[in-house]
Amino acid sequence: SKGSTVFTWFDNLRIGTKLLTVLTSVLFFTVLEGGLAIVQLDHVSADARLLASNALPRVRLVSALRATVLEMRAVQYAHMLSDSEDEQKSLKMRIKGLADTLAATRRKYEPLVASAQERSAYDTFVHRWNDYLTGNERVLSLTGDFGTKAMDGDYRKLFDSMNDSLSTILQINDRSADAQVQATEQTATQTRIVILAAVVVAVAVGLALALVMARRIAASLGAASRSARAVAKGDLTRSIPRGGNDEVGSLLAALTEMQSGLRDLVSTVRKGVDSVAHASSEIASGNLDL
Repeated sequence: SKGSTVFTWFDNLRIGTKLLTVLTSVLFFTVLEGGLAIVQLDHVSADARLLASNALPRVRLVSALRATVLEMRAVQYAHMLSDSEDEQKSLKMRIKGLADTLAATRRKYEPLVASAQERSAYDTFVHRWNDYLTGNERVLSLTGDFGTKAMDGDYRKLFDSMNDSLSTILQINDRSADAQVQATEQTATQTRIVILAAVVVAVAVGLALALVMARRIAASLGAASRSARAVAKGDLTRSIPRGGNDEVGSLLAALTEMQSGLRDLVSTVRKGVDSVAHASSEIASGNLDL
């Protein structure tokens, strides 16, 4: 059968080759385990890079947009309450700088938009922001109670709507980041399972091969030992098993040759003894005749 053919092939190997075969098999599974670990860790690394290069930057940039909008609102109120022309001029420059900062943040954020839902919320924010900037010119032309009243009403509703759009974008990105974190954790769990399974398989295969080799060698050595004891006790009829082509097989073959040689020697000695006995008998008969 196929199994016996494999064992016969294994028995015919030299002991050193058997040890090398077992060691090579263990090393193969160890290398395979390392390769699987590297592949799985690459998946974990890819998920982590995606999280670090997309989801987290989106959350950070949207938070920056909201901070800029809130700061601009505060500066507008400061402008309304200021009585100094120099301070008002400085506050207007600051508002312009905040608008430029928001535009730069938008340019960084727009390529990272990841879903249609996020794009829709962002487009709503952009529309509200453009309307807010248009109203800013009118608001800054007023001061005191007139300016404060201008900041309320429809302009306040426009600000709230813009802020709500940013809140929606943040919620979308939070969910996206959570999903990517869960995917990374799932990949890490799969990596642990794959590595553990590979370790178990490598250990099991190594132990199985070592056990098979030990049993096969021990069985052959046991047969050689029993045959040697039988010959030592004078049992030349005991059948010595035929071994493989390894060192133990050579030992069994040598014992077989020794047993055959001893049988031939005993047979020769027995024939010689019989010849001497026959000659002695003839000599004794001749003396009697005399």
